[in-house]
Amino acid sequence: MNFSSVLIVTYGRSGSTLLQGLLNSIDGCLIRGENHNFCYGLFKAYEAITNTKNHYDNETKSFEATHPWYGAALLDENRFIEDARKLVLNQLNPDALQLNCIGFKEIRYVDCLTRLGEYLNFLEKLFPNPAFIALTRDHDQVMSSGWWQKRQDAKKTEARLTEFEEYISYYGKNKNNVFHIDYSDMINQTQNLQKMFEFVGVPYNKAAVENVLSIPHSYKTKPEESVTTHTLQVEQVQQPIVQYARIDESPLQNLQTITITVSGVVVLKADSGKDGVLIATDGEHEYPVSWKISSPLIREKFPENPNARYARFRVEHLQITTDRAIDIYFEDELANRYLLFKILLKETI
Repeated sequence: MNFSSVLIVTYGRSGSTLLQGLLNSIDGCLIRGENHNFCYGLFKAYEAITNTKNHYDNETKSFEATHPWYGAALLDENRFIEDARKLVLNQLNPDALQLNCIGFKEIRYVDCLTRLGEYLNFLEKLFPNPAFIALTRDHDQVMSSGWWQKRQDAKKTEARLTEFEEYISYYGKNKNNVFHIDYSDMINQTQNLQKMFEFVGVPYNKAAVENVLSIPHSYKTKPEESVTTHTLQVEQVQQPIVQYARIDESPLQNLQTITITVSGVVVLKADSGKDGVLIATDGEHEYPVSWKISSPLIREKFPENPNARYARFRVEHLQITTDRAIDIYFEDELANRYLLFKILLKETI
């Protein structure tokens, strides 16, 4: 492998346990789960040692027993790193397994945004030959989780996620040990997922990846009383005025209700000359669609297209049945409609 350590750097409900599973499918690679960011305490201790050594006149006078900082000059930040590394590796690998790579995933980096750069630099010292894999996910999917809703309001969450992503993107710009992957790359098995395996230095094993993806990860859900489930099938229609469009994956699987919320992205081509609205309809009823919601990740994907800055959409309270599809259109100023998606409900027992 190209690295001796791999750290998954992300936030809650990003799909980090799934990424953990994919990395653990590599022979000789051990990626543990989250640990309440216990290395941050080591970072603070390291900082205290360096601050103590840098305190004025500690270098010479602190050897005197009458000095208030007696012995401060004997503190050794390099020895601390060596000792801390042994401590961390013993905690992660108490059985002393013979490994090619070790690490863990952590979701609490958003709690230390103001010190994130310094903290990542410390982790780069602490872990042997480390790689950082930055994991992101569509913000609507992340914020739909009750885990986030219990902690802060949506605006604060959006701001923190965006700030984290912008910083980690900046941090990794000139580094060859930082790789960015999105949740959608994993579940859709995109080329970027293959590049991640190339990045860590192992061949892409399609069978192993598909096996991991077939296994539920993270917390188990409570059993449902109903034995009938519903799954949405999405058919996308290519239109010449559209540069990029997709429906989010997460809300479309294992549905237990026919009242649904659908979200996604529609980016008109920069030179389309079109403006208008999105409309969702079942043929009898039309549903209001909120469109042109801030989309920072899509903006990064298409930086030259101003339409990518506000490209997300969301439509709630859709009533869908097995015999009636939902169509989502773009309607321009002249009331011309362009079909983008056809959503069908499939029922299984």
